[in-house]
Amino acid sequence: MTLDLRLAGLIGTHAVPLFLCGMTLLLTFVSAVWLLCKCCRATSKASRAQQRSLVAHWVAAFAVAGGAALIFLEMGEASRAQEAMASFDAMLAQSLGESVSPMTARLFSVATHLGDPATLTALGLVVAVALVAFRQRGLAVFWVVALVGNGSINTVLKNVYERVRPNAEVFHQLTLPSLAKGWSFPSGHTSGAVVAYGALAYITVRTMPSRWHLPVVLFAVAVTFTVAVSRVVLQVHWASDVVAGSISGMLWLAVCVLAVEWLERR
Repeated sequence: MTLDLRLAGLIGTHAVPLFLCGMTLLLTFVSAVWLLCKCCRATSKASRAQQRSLVAHWVAAFAVAGGAALIFLEMGEASRAQEAMASFDAMLAQSLGESVSPMTARLFSVATHLGDPATLTALGLVVAVALVAFRQRGLAVFWVVALVGNGSINTVLKNVYERVRPNAEVFHQLTLPSLAKGWSFPSGHTSGAVVAYGALAYITVRTMPSRWHLPVVLFAVAVTFTVAVSRVVLQVHWASDVVAGSISGMLWLAVCVLAVEWLERR
């Protein structure tokens, strides 16, 4: 057995501890980056320094976006070619099916609904109405475009790659048909959660007092990470589907945020 397959088996066997550890590390990393950026903004007072910082941010954003897009394309081709990634996905799915307890699966089956299309649609309507009511029409347009655009992009990508989902019924009886419909790659729940809760965090940072900013960002990260992991634990997506969904969601969210910032700076 290769190293990749042994790693997949190890992850599946220790899914819950690794999920908690990953959540802790992710929230710690986001907090550290947030505080670092806050310190940089506080010390950058000169206009020329601010302009250089802005240019650097844009260059970094486009570089990261380009790299993420290349990774997504490579993953898409690998999913079609049934390469090593597919073997890793299959071993991880098998290991999870043999190791995850019914209670753990039941908890994740509840958490995964935070990324359901129905949940995100209801959230989208509530937030859009609230933004219009508070005369934040620009952010309302940003919110609607982000959610609707992501749904359209995900549908197109699924139809392009046409990857079949894992057979969840082989592993447990908790996966309902409503949790898994259509093609598998990329994960729509994951990309939807990234865009919806990420956009909501951006709107909060733009409209609410600063004391709410970091807690809301951390909440968005925690919810998105939980939804993403739940799709793999419940065997309704391969692990690479979830990674690809995260990448596509972050790319689209970055495009929407950069568009809003560019229009306002114009």
